[in-house]
Amino acid sequence: MRERNWFSVDVLVYPKPDPVRVYRLAMFERYDAVCDTWPSRTREALKAIANEGRAIVVGKPGWTRFTPDEIERIVESVWRLGSQMDAARELGVSLSRVQRGVQASGRGPAPRLSARERGRSGALSRHGKEQSPCA
Repeated sequence: MRERNWFSVDVLVYPKPDPVRVYRLAMFERYDAVCDTWPSRTREALKAIANEGRAIVVGKPGWTRFTPDEIERIVESVWRLGSQMDAARELGVSLSRVQRGVQASGRGPAPRLSARERGRSGALSRHGKEQSPCA
């Protein structure tokens, strides 16, 4: 049998607040308003409930949603340019976003540039799109 914390009788008497309501109140009001609304709960318990509400409203942390069009643009750009970094520069997104987009497409590993091509690409990006002075 599970032990109960008899010091928190209020937790057993009062129903659990709606996580979405707690989250929205925490986002649009000061956090003290959340504590004032549910004085029977500890601050830590309310934070945990607010995190549950955030997961419901926003989505689970770390999950990135892609539209099918966005995945197609990322994959097309990566395969055309041959580099995830160049595709990120062209699309104006972060490298990690491009990597996650390629992974979400399920098309296997992305093409990679050779060391020489990577050096030339880096030199071109540092000196604008004109010919590199090192080439």
